[in-house]
Amino acid sequence: MFEIEQPENILTSDHILIMCSLNLPTRKSEPVHKRDTVAWNKCTPNDIEQYQYSVASNLKCILSIDSCKCDPDFVNEILISAFRHAEKYLPTSKFKHKTKPYWDKEVKEKHTEARRQRRIWIQEGRPRGQDLFSFLEYKRAKERYQNIQRRKIYEHENRNIDDLNQAAEIDYILL
Repeated sequence: MFEIEQPENILTSDHILIMCSLNLPTRKSEPVHKRDTVAWNKCTPNDIEQYQYSVASNLKCILSIDSCKCDPDFVNEILISAFRHAEKYLPTSKFKHKTKPYWDKEVKEKHTEARRQRRIWIQEGRPRGQDLFSFLEYKRAKERYQNIQRRKIYEHENRNIDDLNQAAEIDYILL
């Protein structure tokens, strides 16, 4: 038996609770690794309804299986495939391994311009020389990007140092 709790009934969680009861012997299974995570903040009510319907329809076949006569690995595979199939209805977001807190609109614009100038320079055959326009424009764009990036990193580090110094002063005063 299974039931899907409605989001308005759940007060302590930011995701939908699916309760399912199966009477099967337990076995160790391989962990399911997932690269993307569900972007719950981007979910619409329609996305959630489609997900609920997909999970419910896929789990109905498991409920019809006699739990005494079936292989737990088979049921596990059905469960995994049911949830994987339903995941396509939910928006996902990728985890950023190396975030850059200093990165803002200004750095992005300079980076985009430097990449664009580099593509133009490559399309022209990577000519070298101080008198060639595409080479000079690429180098200037790259320099502007690196300068703004260095400045933003410096400002970010100084803000962090100031925050640490302020926290240290408060700790010292309280002791």
